[in-house]
Amino acid sequence: MALEILVYGHGDKSENGVPTADHMDEYIGGGLFRDESGRYRYSQRKRADIIVLSRDGLAHGHFEVAEMADPTPEDIEYYPTVKQVYIIRKAIRYANKVRLHDVGVTRYQFGKHLSDQEFQAILDLAGEREEFVS
Repeated sequence: MALEILVYGHGDKSENGVPTADHMDEYIGGGLFRDESGRYRYSQRKRADIIVLSRDGLAHGHFEVAEMADPTPEDIEYYPTVKQVYIIRKAIRYANKVRLHDVGVTRYQFGKHLSDQEFQAILDLAGEREEFVS
């Protein structure tokens, strides 16, 4: 069975979203597990096994999804536009941010499925990767 690989853009630069690129790196690099118990809240409801996280056209890393859950009242309080909660088993932060346009990935602002080849191209350009688990 093929993996469902999504790329999500993070245009919400509010306090509840991703205010800066450094915030995105910190979030992937352990903040998700330390501050949010591995609960990745997103405003769309799409099935995914792997989620590539991007901001301003650059892929910063990806999450491996353990399971999907419906938002709890606490999730909605934390991120009011949440539609889906992904329980993350592993976060991977890229040493090199990957310009998605360079691997032919465009129009992903509302979530886009990636082929295995597109995902591999991202990984190839990302260079070293740092893994984080809960």
